[in-house]
Amino acid sequence: MNNSRGVTLIELLIYVVLFTIVSVLIGSQVKTMLRGYTGGRRISSIQSDSRDVLAMIGREIKNTGFKTYLTNDSLNAWTKQVDAGVKLADGSSFVHGEGNPGDTLTIRKGILDNSGSYTGNESVTFYLNGTTLERKSGDAVWRLAENVYALQFQYGIFAHQQSLLQQNPIAVANWTGSNSTLSVSGSALRVAVANAVTGYVTCNTPLDFQADQRITLDFLVSAQSGFPAAMEWVEWRITRGSATGSLITAERFHPNTFQNRIKIPVRQEGNARLSLFFKTTGSCTLLVNNIRVQTADLGRYDWSDNPPANQKSSVRAIRIQLLTRTRGEASTTENTPIQVGNVSISRSGAFVWRLYTEVVEVPNNGLN
Repeated sequence: MNNSRGVTLIELLIYVVLFTIVSVLIGSQVKTMLRGYTGGRRISSIQSDSRDVLAMIGREIKNTGFKTYLTNDSLNAWTKQVDAGVKLADGSSFVHGEGNPGDTLTIRKGILDNSGSYTGNESVTFYLNGTTLERKSGDAVWRLAENVYALQFQYGIFAHQQSLLQQNPIAVANWTGSNSTLSVSGSALRVAVANAVTGYVTCNTPLDFQADQRITLDFLVSAQSGFPAAMEWVEWRITRGSATGSLITAERFHPNTFQNRIKIPVRQEGNARLSLFFKTTGSCTLLVNNIRVQTADLGRYDWSDNPPANQKSSVRAIRIQLLTRTRGEASTTENTPIQVGNVSISRSGAFVWRLYTEVVEVPNNGLN
């Protein structure tokens, strides 16, 4: 039997209530999905933007101290040139400005045009203007990124040079020889060899290496009569206790009329000796002058928030730390502070925070 009465008021109310409940549930799910999508886009945006900005800054900072270039004349002869304007009074090519939450960094570097020709130098500064990261060169200012809440720079000191031995002129009385005759020749040590021998001259001043490290050895060793025919090889050795002690390191070289520099690793040793060994096939003479041994580096970076002036030229890396935050809410509330460099940044609200760090080597800083 057909029901011809239609829908009662109670049934209609039940339908309305059910529809409302279903609509609320669906709306809640859609709202959650939209919030997650929006938050995900905000997180993805700050991640990609921050990485791009760090990469750009890193590429530019890498050229800190770039000052050496080549020029050629009409005969196509190439000559090395050095732009003195890139180097500051303290020997470095950067200026640090301490700040909370934003440090400033000004670098000096050379400029190459599209053909690779050197066109001069420029000074570039990175800094925070409120929460906007900016780059300034001359009167031109570029806005690199927004929503940046901290910018910190730290400096890796890799090679603070410490003199371990220096003789110019050579203190001849401080040297002894084997299978050779030593004498004074101006400011140099004259080493005369009469026949085919293996011999050496050694400096009796002990060298103190307080840690495993690399050292630079600067020297001027030139050959006189009998060279090169009578000289089979010549090398510097660093040994323990005496010239004939256990070998720490050795490096062969070719004598010439120019100042030389070699960089060699040594182990921790408090009683080392520097010696010049040689092997000859006949009589010959060497002149030894202008000896200097310095600590080059300890094989690691010692990080400083603001290095003193006497160590700035030894900076070989710069660490960039960038703290960003999403523009809109996209996460659960963060109330704990975050450490960026040597500053602490407070956080509040349902925002996503990201700390990005990049270490950039600056091999030209401090070099002539």
